[in-house]
Amino acid sequence: MDGKGATIKFSSFDYLQSRSVIYRADDSIGDSTLFFENLTIKNGSTGISIRNAERVVVKNSRINGNGWTNENFSLILPSSGTRLGYDSDPADLQNYANNNAQTFRGGIDLHDVTTIEITGNVIKYNNDGIFMTNCGVNGGGFITRNVIAENFTGGLALVASPNDPNSPGTQNIIVTLNAISYNGSWGALIYGGINNKFSQNELTKNWNAA
Repeated sequence: MDGKGATIKFSSFDYLQSRSVIYRADDSIGDSTLFFENLTIKNGSTGISIRNAERVVVKNSRINGNGWTNENFSLILPSSGTRLGYDSDPADLQNYANNNAQTFRGGIDLHDVTTIEITGNVIKYNNDGIFMTNCGVNGGGFITRNVIAENFTGGLALVASPNDPNSPGTQNIIVTLNAISYNGSWGALIYGGINNKFSQNELTKNWNAA
């Protein structure tokens, strides 16, 4: 869909409304291409959640404020008053996470998608920015020219299924020319999979760079 600048959102992110996914497609779309362009998607538990698709394109959109309240916390600044920051006590950070961030992914969550194109987006203030599991197998894709910043748990993850020794992991993805900054637990995370390529990305001031 070309959203022509449209906004799809809940009025605010509700931590207790755990199933408030903005767009979900699970296991029933086969060879379909799902196309998202010129959209703002915000305030869900997850913005875009797709499983088992042939092709997903996310282009020139804003994916913001999904899976995290983004209140009384800064990923950029030290703590001040009631606002937590990068120098806060670990116990206070964990308590904050338990009460303000979903265990759902947040921004873009893709599983078992064969071909992926994620270009020219601003992905900020989510729990996770982009999280890809077992994608690109017998296919591939690219992630380029995105701003992935200030996401609570992490910026970009290319991973295998946890606790599955037979998981193929995410494969054949080119990640280039992205600005990945001020994310929480990681800027970029990769485990499992083969033939993923990172080049010319700017990873700066993430709580863990990679």
